[in-house]
Amino acid sequence: MIISEQIDHTGFQAKCRKHTDAELHYIITDCREALAAWKDNPNEGKYLDQINYAFQELNRRRKARTIR
Repeated sequence: MIISEQIDHTGFQAKCRKHTDAELHYIITDCREALAAWKDNPNEGKYLDQINYAFQELNRRRKARTIR
């Protein structure tokens, strides 16, 4: 039996704030590739959450730049 990994939502969101834009893009690409390589991946939810939080941080930064 394969047990899926759980994500620390608050901790991962805090980590995203410390990553560069390039690192966030890498996280998104890496998670997408992992999902594409293994259909029905038991960690699908974790990877999708990581993609979502990385995009949220990039979007937060984009909005902050346009407000200035």
